[in-house]
Amino acid sequence: MDFVLITVLIGVVSGFPADDCSNKPADVVFVLDSSNSVWLEDFKKQTAFVKEVVQQFDVGPGPTQTRVAALTFGHDVWKQFNLNEKLVDSDLFKAIDSIEHGRGRMTNTGGAINFALDKMLTREAGSRDGVTKVMIVITDGRSQKTRETKQAALRAHAANLTMFAIGVGRNLDLLELSDIASNPDTDYLFMVDDFNALPSVTKRLARKTCAVSTPVPTTLPPTTTKATEPSDQSHLGCGRKPAEIFFIIDSSGSITGKDFNKEINFVQSVIKVFDIGRDKTRIGLVSFSHETYMDLPLNNTLTKQQILDKLDSIFQAGGGTNTAMALRMVRQQGFDSSVIRPEAAKIAIVLTDGLSADEDMTEREARLIHELGVTVFAIGIGKGVDQFEIKSIASDPNDRHAFQVDDFSSLETIKDLLAIKTCAVKPNDLKDSFKDQPFCQVKKASDLMFVYDATAMGVHVSNAIAQFLSSVVSSLDVRSGQLHIGRITDDCPTAGNIQLTNKLTPLDFSKFQLSSYSHMLGKLRRAGFTVEYGGRNGASKVAVLFVDANMDGLDEKVLEEARLLKTESEVFIVTLGNSDIVSKISKEFGNGYHHHVNSYRDLNNGVELFLTKLCDFFTFAGMDYNVDYVVPV
Repeated sequence: MDFVLITVLIGVVSGFPADDCSNKPADVVFVLDSSNSVWLEDFKKQTAFVKEVVQQFDVGPGPTQTRVAALTFGHDVWKQFNLNEKLVDSDLFKAIDSIEHGRGRMTNTGGAINFALDKMLTREAGSRDGVTKVMIVITDGRSQKTRETKQAALRAHAANLTMFAIGVGRNLDLLELSDIASNPDTDYLFMVDDFNALPSVTKRLARKTCAVSTPVPTTLPPTTTKATEPSDQSHLGCGRKPAEIFFIIDSSGSITGKDFNKEINFVQSVIKVFDIGRDKTRIGLVSFSHETYMDLPLNNTLTKQQILDKLDSIFQAGGGTNTAMALRMVRQQGFDSSVIRPEAAKIAIVLTDGLSADEDMTEREARLIHELGVTVFAIGIGKGVDQFEIKSIASDPNDRHAFQVDDFSSLETIKDLLAIKTCAVKPNDLKDSFKDQPFCQVKKASDLMFVYDATAMGVHVSNAIAQFLSSVVSSLDVRSGQLHIGRITDDCPTAGNIQLTNKLTPLDFSKFQLSSYSHMLGKLRRAGFTVEYGGRNGASKVAVLFVDANMDGLDEKVLEEARLLKTESEVFIVTLGNSDIVSKISKEFGNGYHHHVNSYRDLNNGVELFLTKLCDFFTFAGMDYNVDYVVPV
């Protein structure tokens, strides 16, 4: 049996033809707040809104018609009428008009949802098999039993209900409403300032109710073209918790001056939502094109109005779209440990109108900033955006953190929803993401190079090593700036390339030889740590070598090159499998400079032990991570 759970948070929207609901049956249950916080006059506005919504439906007993039920809730739940009771318009309207205020002593939203599931969306109460099930929850405040409300919402989602959540007023629990609403929130979560504003969403709610039987996009939220008037939604209550928020603003040449102003206006309208202050929300600003500019650091002392004025002075640089560089600046400088507050939520909001200059680097920088514990919202603007890239920039799940709008004029349509989701980010994301991870503190300049021969080891082992290194690097804190990290994974053929000529014989083409791992280590020793390839004069040199017992080219020369490398730098060797050379390496380098696993499958299980040994080179406790570079040996 398919169900649809709908939780609606209301906003201003455009209308649609009432006949859209023809031949689209649904079983719709209205769940109406009847607690003492809702005044009698407002309660009547709520029932009038329900009446306006159902007027958009084709109500009746037929198989292609819609049935409607209603309940009210406060400290208890009061059934008003079932799905099989009011099957004629006139009877239904009279029943809605006669709903009385329950004067509930509390807001038991979870109990109301459970009651609707257990008592009203049943065959006995008129619910039909194969017909979309819709629940519309309207409330003016947070429930007293938040855990029960969340569990009830989970039940509804698990039963394939579509849920619209309608939040009314200034005392809302935005996270709770988001939990109730079906995904994406852009379709199923609405908010209005008061009960007088409920009619503004009547037609959109009816339209979405009629449309739930059709496939709903599960990737990015749908675009919206009609802009609403900007409003000051400071009643969202984000001041109840501290937050560090960076806006990353596209100032590339593909944006016209007029559209850039719209982008700035959008950022200003979102900032108006927050309660700005040293112990509240702090705002940072970065703009980017082919260059990146720190327009405003987090530890500024500006007032909200001064920040809004600062936005007016941001220069549109023009040029390309280096999104990766902007993400890196925010990660390395914006959220530097000396600036951020550990107890505050870390949030980045990225706006861009086009594909980044380097997709791979953008994806990599997005992953790194996610691993730092930053929640990233990504907003793609216009038709030139790569939605896959927007999704890679945004935090998971994408339906909560990725947005797409048709143009810059449409940005205002997502302002309130973006603010709601931003407010819902937990304050301790950063602390939680690192609380169980080891760190290494680098007390002097150090250059660290990871080395393995991907060609000799093969795809599976190389991928396993790459994943292992990703886990290792994500556990290294780079804020000191002391550590540079690089990687060598292959060597070029020594006799493979032949220029066009008529001077060669067939014998020349018969010669082909790949360089050995020992040859690669020799090049590393001679050139890998030089300034030309990113090394620093006076920096300590550390090489981590990966040796697979089954790799091609593993011989005594590898051990000899490792010995020579050891005379000029610290050498740490990771061995996989067992062989004579592996045994000799174990004896040569000892336990402190050697990490052994029986197979590549065991690599990830040994990350912490590996880090403990590696950190002996640096002194255990905190590392910085600069750009991963590959030495072209």
